[in-house]
Parts: sequence; structure tokens; C-alpha cells
Amino acid sequence: MAQKLPDVAAMLKPAVVDDPATFDKVFRDAVDAYLAELDLLATRSPKEIEKQILLLMSAVDQYKFSDAIVAKTPIDIYIVETCGPPTTTTSEA
Repeated sequence: MAQKLPDVAAMLKPAVVDDPATFDKVFRDAVDAYLAELDLLATRSPKEIEKQILLLMSAVDQYKFSDAIVAKTPIDIYIVETCGPPTTTTSEA
């Protein structure tokens, strides 16, 4: 579940900055998707990180991304300490 959070940012990669309306829609959709993942994570997370998840959700919802980075750091540390470092996969072409 927590591994899926960074994938939401990938939604912004194809956004065309030259078209403000399209970019705005893609941006809002990415934020909404990220918030939905956090909401699901919050319902399944231990009490130790519940407050941090709520702080992260609040920052993202307000587009305060610097605050979101600060709020996410303890969550990342908890996940690594509890679950181990994230794994990456590579595909061969």
C-alpha cells in the first residue's frame, strides 16, 4: 500500500504545461488520487503514524507541498523500519 504512493506522482509526467486547463485537471486528479491513497492508508495504519498521515493529507489538500514533504518523512522512516526498504524492479526490453 505505502509503496503505491510515489506512483501517483507519475500521473503528472505527461501533463502539458502549455495547456493550463489540461495541466490543472491532471494536477487536481493526481492530488485527489494521492489523497485517496493516503485516506486508505490511514484506515489501515497503526496509531504510531496516524497523526502524521493526517498532517500529510492536510498539507497535500492545501497544496502545501513543502509541508507535505516534512510530514511524510516520519512516515517513510516508520515504513522502512517496520517493512524494510522499498524494492525496485527492472524490466528488460
